[in-house]
Amino acid sequence: MAFSEQTLLKAWERSGGRCECEKRTHSHFYTPCNKRLGRDARGSAGPGGWEANHITLSGGEGLHNCEILCWGCYKSTVGSTTPGLFTRFHAGPTQQVRIGDYIRLESGDEGHVTAIRYDCVCIKALNGSDIVVSNSEIRRIVVNYGRSPKMARQPFHFYGLSLLKKMTGLKAKNLIELVSVLKQVPEGVIYYHTHQFLQEHHYLVPEPPNDFAVWVADSLGDGVLGERLASVNPFFFHDLAGFREKLVNIIEEHLGQHPNHREAMEGHEFYFVKSTRFIYTTPYIAYDLREFIGALRQISLGSLYYHIFESRLGSEKGLNDFSIWMIESLGEEELGRAISRIDPYTYTLEGLRSSLIKLIEKHIQ
Repeated sequence: MAFSEQTLLKAWERSGGRCECEKRTHSHFYTPCNKRLGRDARGSAGPGGWEANHITLSGGEGLHNCEILCWGCYKSTVGSTTPGLFTRFHAGPTQQVRIGDYIRLESGDEGHVTAIRYDCVCIKALNGSDIVVSNSEIRRIVVNYGRSPKMARQPFHFYGLSLLKKMTGLKAKNLIELVSVLKQVPEGVIYYHTHQFLQEHHYLVPEPPNDFAVWVADSLGDGVLGERLASVNPFFFHDLAGFREKLVNIIEEHLGQHPNHREAMEGHEFYFVKSTRFIYTTPYIAYDLREFIGALRQISLGSLYYHIFESRLGSEKGLNDFSIWMIESLGEEELGRAISRIDPYTYTLEGLRSSLIKLIEKHIQ
């Protein structure tokens, strides 16, 4: 068995260039070794020499099972007649975790505790993989959510979303042409020009929220109408048809009160783009709120976007996927409604992720 270069690099960074040995059977007795090591002295018996050691024989090749040892501690460890018996052993892991607990470690690993052994704890991660964590690592628990307070009748399956842009060949050089095309284009066009900002600039708060407002203000020089179009919040519409109707009504009302014959300069016309959506499955499934939080930390921004924005636009109930699952499968009416009241258009996607996690964690605790 051999560690990858990436794992070795992360283990070295974690160690700070010092021996991580805490074995009481070695010469440093009851204090950690902490001997300074040389970055390029791996495999050397001389000053600063060190080697990477497997904490447990069955722990695999991940960072959780890799420790950086000075050459003396390494030889004492691998030379033991019972290798692994005292490796990183700390008494009493059951004081911190129980079988069935859902935990998150400082390393980022998280999942259900499936077994507690003399020198390690076994965890089943959300993606189905098995993680073996030494007893000393268990002491670095960030959160222990405990046992599931409530299991869902149906698990939540996380899906991802990819968007493909396509030019429609349609364009407008003034308001009359804009509203005429706006009435007849497919909903995929409305979707693109009101939501693509969120996907392409997920690190920014979407102001203004649609391309129509930007074009009217910048290319036609009509700041008043541009501001009115920008003020239309998609959060208050349960489908794209209602959103489209609102935009059309605002433009037609404006034309009725202020006949506008302004035209965009050549090359600055409004070009209509259609968005085609592709939905795909992910390996993340949640049966309770602890698993849901764990998955929420790991899913892509496209997946988060799909379950919050996309699903809500197609829902007859006007709710996002998260709220529907919590209300109907978990019976968490209060939490589901609280999430449904969050206006996602006022957050960056990462900010939205953080807010959702905090809200759910507070509910659990």
